Amino acid sequence: MKQNYLESAPEGSKHIPSTLYAPNQKRSKCFQNEVVDESFHPISYSINEHGFRKTDVQKENFLFVGCSMTFGQGLNEEETWPHLVSKDNGVGCVNLGMPSSAPDMQMLNLAWGIQHYKPSAVFWLISPPSRSTVLLNNCLISHIPPDHDIFGHKKIGVQYNKLRHSLESNYIMHTLWGLYSIFSLVSALNIPMHVSCWDNDFDDMLSEYRLAFKFNRLPDLEFGLDKAADLSHPGPMANKKFAGMIK
Repeated sequence: MKQNYLESAPEGSKHIPSTLYAPNQKRSKCFQNEVVDESFHPISYSINEHGFRKTDVQKENFLFVGCSMTFGQGLNEEETWPHLVSKDNGVGCVNLGMPSSAPDMQMLNLAWGIQHYKPSAVFWLISPPSRSTVLLNNCLISHIPPDHDIFGHKKIGVQYNKLRHSLESNYIMHTLWGLYSIFSLVSALNIPMHVSCWDNDFDDMLSEYRLAFKFNRLPDLEFGLDKAADLSHPGPMANKKFAGMIK
Protein backbone atom coordinates (compact mmCIF):
# COMPACT_ATOMS: atom_id res chain seq x y z
CA MET A 1 0.00 0.00 0.00
CA LYS A 2 1.38 3.39 -0.98
CA GLN A 3 2.33 5.62 1.94
CA ASN A 4 -0.11 8.55 2.10
CA TYR A 5 1.64 10.75 4.68
CA LEU A 6 4.68 12.99 4.22
CA GLU A 7 7.98 11.22 4.70
CA SER A 8 10.26 12.63 7.40
CA ALA A 9 13.68 13.96 6.57
CA PRO A 10 16.30 11.24 7.29
CA GLU A 11 17.85 11.29 10.76
CA GLY A 12 21.13 13.12 10.77
CA SER A 13 20.17 15.23 7.76
CA LYS A 14 18.86 18.18 9.76
CA HIS A 15 20.50 21.33 8.48
CA ILE A 16 19.73 24.88 7.53
CA PRO A 17 17.10 25.21 6.27
CA SER A 18 15.57 23.06 9.00
CA THR A 19 12.55 21.10 7.84
CA LEU A 20 10.56 18.11 9.02
CA TYR A 21 10.11 16.68 5.56
CA ALA A 22 12.14 14.90 2.93
CA PRO A 23 12.33 16.88 -0.33
CA ASN A 24 10.40 16.34 -3.57
CA GLN A 25 7.30 14.43 -2.47
CA LYS A 26 3.52 14.68 -2.63
CA ARG A 27 1.16 13.09 -0.08
CA SER A 28 -2.38 13.41 1.29
CA LYS A 29 -1.39 13.55 4.98
CA CYS A 30 0.99 15.82 6.85
CA PHE A 31 1.86 13.18 9.47
CA GLN A 32 1.27 9.46 9.77
CA ASN A 33 -1.37 9.84 12.49
CA GLU A 34 -2.96 13.04 11.22
CA VAL A 35 -6.75 13.02 11.61
CA VAL A 36 -8.49 13.84 8.33
CA ASP A 37 -12.21 14.51 7.91
CA GLU A 38 -13.25 12.17 5.10
CA SER A 39 -16.13 14.48 4.14
CA PHE A 40 -13.63 17.24 3.34
CA HIS A 41 -12.38 17.59 -0.23
CA PRO A 42 -9.10 15.73 -0.96
CA ILE A 43 -5.97 17.33 0.46
CA SER A 44 -2.56 17.25 -1.19
CA TYR A 45 0.75 18.36 0.29
CA SER A 46 3.50 19.00 -2.27
CA ILE A 47 7.01 19.40 -0.82
CA ASN A 48 9.72 21.14 -2.84
CA GLU A 49 13.42 20.42 -3.22
CA HIS A 50 14.23 22.17 0.08
CA GLY A 51 11.67 20.33 2.21
CA PHE A 52 9.09 23.12 2.35
CA ARG A 53 5.66 23.42 0.81
CA LYS A 54 5.65 23.92 -2.96
CA THR A 55 7.09 27.32 -3.82
CA ASP A 56 5.99 29.58 -6.66
CA VAL A 57 9.10 31.64 -7.35
CA GLN A 58 8.77 34.71 -9.56
CA LYS A 59 10.80 37.84 -10.21
CA GLU A 60 9.28 39.38 -7.05
CA ASN A 61 8.43 37.18 -4.07
CA PHE A 62 6.78 37.41 -0.67
CA LEU A 63 8.30 35.19 2.03
CA PHE A 64 6.11 33.65 4.73
CA VAL A 65 7.32 32.13 8.00
CA GLY A 66 5.48 30.50 10.89
CA CYS A 67 4.15 27.15 12.05
CA SER A 68 1.34 24.87 10.80
CA MET A 69 -1.03 27.83 10.35
CA THR A 70 1.36 29.28 7.78
CA PHE A 71 2.23 25.89 6.27
CA GLY A 72 -1.52 25.34 5.83
CA GLN A 73 -2.08 22.05 7.64
CA GLY A 74 -5.38 20.51 6.53
CA LEU A 75 -5.52 22.71 3.42
CA ASN A 76 -4.53 22.54 -0.21
CA GLU A 77 -1.85 25.00 -1.24
CA GLU A 78 -4.28 27.28 -3.09
CA GLU A 79 -6.43 27.58 0.09
CA THR A 80 -3.62 28.83 2.33
CA TRP A 81 -3.34 32.49 3.28
CA PRO A 82 0.26 32.79 1.97
CA HIS A 83 -0.85 31.63 -1.47
CA LEU A 84 -3.88 33.96 -1.46
CA VAL A 85 -1.90 37.03 -0.32
CA SER A 86 0.76 36.42 -2.97
CA LYS A 87 -1.83 35.87 -5.69
CA ASP A 88 -3.72 39.04 -4.74
CA ASN A 89 -0.48 41.02 -5.07
CA GLY A 90 0.74 39.35 -8.26
CA VAL A 91 3.99 38.06 -6.74
CA GLY A 92 5.59 34.68 -6.06
CA CYS A 93 4.92 32.79 -2.83
CA VAL A 94 7.73 31.34 -0.71
CA ASN A 95 6.09 29.46 2.16
CA LEU A 96 8.62 28.46 4.86
CA GLY A 97 5.90 27.59 7.38
CA MET A 98 6.74 24.42 9.30
CA PRO A 99 4.27 22.57 11.58
CA SER A 100 5.05 22.73 15.31
CA SER A 101 8.05 25.01 14.76
CA ALA A 102 9.26 27.53 17.32
CA PRO A 103 10.50 31.07 16.61
CA ASP A 104 14.14 30.04 17.01
CA MET A 105 13.86 27.46 14.20
CA GLN A 106 11.78 29.90 12.15
CA MET A 107 14.52 32.52 12.49
CA LEU A 108 17.15 30.16 11.03
CA ASN A 109 14.90 29.25 8.11
CA LEU A 110 14.01 32.89 7.58
CA ALA A 111 17.69 33.90 7.41
CA TRP A 112 18.25 31.19 4.81
CA GLY A 113 15.11 32.15 2.87
CA ILE A 114 16.00 35.85 2.72
CA GLN A 115 19.44 35.04 1.33
CA HIS A 116 18.07 32.48 -1.11
CA TYR A 117 14.97 34.28 -2.44
CA LYS A 118 15.59 38.02 -1.80
CA PRO A 119 11.92 38.69 -0.89
CA SER A 120 10.33 42.11 -1.23
CA ALA A 121 8.37 41.57 2.00
CA VAL A 122 8.26 39.14 4.95
CA PHE A 123 5.03 37.91 6.54
CA TRP A 124 5.16 36.21 9.93
CA LEU A 125 2.30 34.56 11.80
CA ILE A 126 3.78 34.06 15.27
CA SER A 127 3.28 30.51 16.56
CA PRO A 128 1.83 29.65 19.99
CA PRO A 129 4.10 30.52 22.95
CA SER A 130 6.11 28.09 25.06
CA ARG A 131 7.92 26.44 22.18
CA SER A 132 11.66 26.03 21.96
CA THR A 133 13.62 23.91 19.52
CA VAL A 134 15.60 21.01 20.98
CA LEU A 135 17.61 18.17 19.47
CA LEU A 136 15.93 14.90 20.47
CA ASN A 137 17.03 11.56 19.03
CA ASN A 138 19.02 13.43 16.38
CA CYS A 139 15.92 15.32 15.21
CA LEU A 140 15.00 18.98 15.77
CA ILE A 141 11.62 19.33 17.48
CA SER A 142 9.75 22.16 19.17
CA HIS A 143 7.99 20.17 21.87
CA ILE A 144 9.22 17.64 24.39
CA PRO A 145 6.50 14.96 24.59
CA PRO A 146 4.90 14.99 28.09
CA ASP A 147 5.63 11.30 28.65
CA HIS A 148 9.19 11.42 27.32
CA ASP A 149 11.91 10.52 29.80
CA ILE A 150 14.37 13.24 28.79
CA PHE A 151 17.33 12.31 30.96
CA GLY A 152 16.42 8.87 32.26
CA HIS A 153 14.78 9.56 35.61
CA LYS A 154 15.85 6.20 37.00
CA LYS A 155 19.44 7.46 36.88
CA ILE A 156 18.71 10.99 38.06
CA GLY A 157 16.15 10.12 40.72
CA VAL A 158 14.14 12.83 42.47
CA GLN A 159 16.00 15.60 40.65
CA TYR A 160 14.39 14.64 37.35
CA ASN A 161 11.09 16.49 37.85
CA LYS A 162 12.90 19.60 39.07
CA LEU A 163 15.19 19.60 36.07
CA ARG A 164 12.35 19.05 33.62
CA HIS A 165 10.29 21.80 35.24
CA SER A 166 13.25 24.17 34.96
CA LEU A 167 13.59 23.47 31.24
CA GLU A 168 9.89 23.94 30.57
CA SER A 169 9.70 27.14 32.58
CA ASN A 170 12.37 28.63 30.33
CA TYR A 171 10.42 27.98 27.13
CA ILE A 172 8.87 31.44 27.23
CA MET A 173 12.32 33.03 27.60
CA HIS A 174 13.52 31.18 24.49
CA THR A 175 10.36 32.26 22.68
CA LEU A 176 11.03 35.90 23.48
CA TRP A 177 14.61 35.64 22.26
CA GLY A 178 13.32 34.01 19.08
CA LEU A 179 10.92 36.89 18.51
CA TYR A 180 13.64 39.44 19.14
CA SER A 181 16.02 37.67 16.74
CA ILE A 182 13.51 37.64 13.89
CA PHE A 183 12.61 41.31 14.33
CA SER A 184 16.32 42.21 14.51
CA LEU A 185 17.19 40.23 11.38
CA VAL A 186 14.44 41.68 9.17
CA SER A 187 14.91 45.22 10.48
CA ALA A 188 18.66 45.11 9.88
CA LEU A 189 18.02 44.18 6.23
CA ASN A 190 15.34 46.88 5.91
CA ILE A 191 12.73 44.48 4.49
CA PRO A 192 9.06 45.43 4.96
CA MET A 193 7.61 43.15 7.64
CA HIS A 194 4.00 42.20 8.40
CA VAL A 195 3.21 40.39 11.64
CA SER A 196 0.19 38.55 13.04
CA CYS A 197 -0.31 36.55 16.25
CA TRP A 198 -1.81 33.28 17.31
CA ASP A 199 -4.94 34.10 19.30
CA ASN A 200 -3.67 37.45 20.69
CA ASP A 201 -0.98 35.72 22.76
CA PHE A 202 1.68 38.33 22.08
CA ASP A 203 -0.31 41.55 21.81
CA ASP A 204 1.26 43.21 24.85
CA MET A 205 4.76 42.16 23.88
CA LEU A 206 4.30 43.29 20.29
CA SER A 207 3.45 46.75 21.55
CA GLU A 208 6.85 46.81 23.23
CA TYR A 209 8.66 45.47 20.16
CA ARG A 210 7.12 48.24 18.05
CA LEU A 211 9.08 50.76 20.10
CA ALA A 212 12.29 49.25 18.73
CA PHE A 213 11.34 47.71 15.37
CA LYS A 214 9.25 48.85 12.44
CA PHE A 215 6.58 46.41 11.26
CA ASN A 216 2.96 46.33 10.18
CA ARG A 217 0.66 44.72 12.76
CA LEU A 218 -1.83 42.52 10.91
CA PRO A 219 -5.22 41.30 12.15
CA ASP A 220 -5.23 37.84 13.71
CA LEU A 221 -6.21 34.65 11.90
CA GLU A 222 -9.73 33.73 13.03
CA PHE A 223 -10.13 30.27 14.53
CA GLY A 224 -13.88 29.94 14.97
CA LEU A 225 -14.97 30.58 11.39
CA ASP A 226 -14.35 27.09 9.96
CA LYS A 227 -11.99 24.12 10.27
CA ALA A 228 -9.44 22.58 7.95
CA ALA A 229 -9.55 18.91 7.00
CA ASP A 230 -7.53 17.97 10.10
CA LEU A 231 -10.29 19.49 12.29
CA SER A 232 -7.70 21.44 14.30
CA HIS A 233 -6.59 24.37 12.17
CA PRO A 234 -8.42 27.32 10.57
CA GLY A 235 -10.16 26.31 7.36
CA PRO A 236 -10.44 27.75 3.84
CA MET A 237 -12.93 30.47 4.80
CA ALA A 238 -10.76 31.69 7.69
CA ASN A 239 -7.65 31.75 5.49
CA LYS A 240 -9.47 33.61 2.73
CA LYS A 241 -10.87 36.19 5.17
CA PHE A 242 -7.45 36.65 6.76
CA ALA A 243 -5.75 37.11 3.39
CA GLY A 244 -8.40 39.64 2.38
CA MET A 245 -7.56 41.79 5.42
CA ILE A 246 -3.89 41.97 4.45
CA LYS A 247 -3.34 45.01 2.28
